[in-house]
Amino acid sequence: LTDKTYGTATMEHQFFVDGPLREADAYVNAPGASTPSWRNYLVGSLGAGGRAVFALDVTDSMSMGPSSVRWEISNDDDADIGYVLTPIKVGVLKNGRWVAIFGNGFSSTNGYATLFVVDIENAASSNAVVRAAAVKKLNVDTAGSNGLGGVTIIHDASGQIDTVYAGDLKGRMWKLNYSATASSYFEIDGGAALFTATDTSGTAQPITSSPAVYNHSMGGKMLVFGTGKLFSTADATDTSAQSVYGVWDK
Repeated sequence: LTDKTYGTATMEHQFFVDGPLREADAYVNAPGASTPSWRNYLVGSLGAGGRAVFALDVTDSMSMGPSSVRWEISNDDDADIGYVLTPIKVGVLKNGRWVAIFGNGFSSTNGYATLFVVDIENAASSNAVVRAAAVKKLNVDTAGSNGLGGVTIIHDASGQIDTVYAGDLKGRMWKLNYSATASSYFEIDGGAALFTATDTSGTAQPITSSPAVYNHSMGGKMLVFGTGKLFSTADATDTSAQSVYGVWDK
């Protein structure tokens, strides 16, 4: 990386494990344990380095080894996994399950916009290959050429997740509510996008980052987010109009 010719035609940049990392606590069973305890998990993605997400148990950093890798999901396992460039969020659902929640990212094989909900405790098999039954998915758009960006999770008064907000490449902001009966644990609020961002000509403005969400003084939530993307070669010279929005979810 320090070579003087790095980044030139003779030595093009290579992405590695470039995704954001997030440390979180979870009250789950340790590997081989029969009773839960507070564990420290590090969740992350390969970012631009590859289409994969992973979780490490870092509770005892002095004895970390291969067994610390709890699970990994890549596009080899699931065609909806793209390049995940935003932080993975961790929390507890209303059913008591601790989960990792993230948008599927961009340039997945299927091209869908998909919310992933992974059961942290039950995801790993003996060799850290993810158990399919522990991975829940909600496809918010299956028309192709799309991807779900960063998620923001909202907790109820008990600290349990009841709402997720996330945007996609087609400029749509989605509100996803917890549902005890849904196979993915979540369903689309009202069956449609909360808001669609477009420029003055009606062209969709992509939403890739997590929205900032605040309590509104008159009730409901205020979502603040910007549009635009910067991860493909064409983005470097794209001069499309982008915007910052404040959307009141009453």
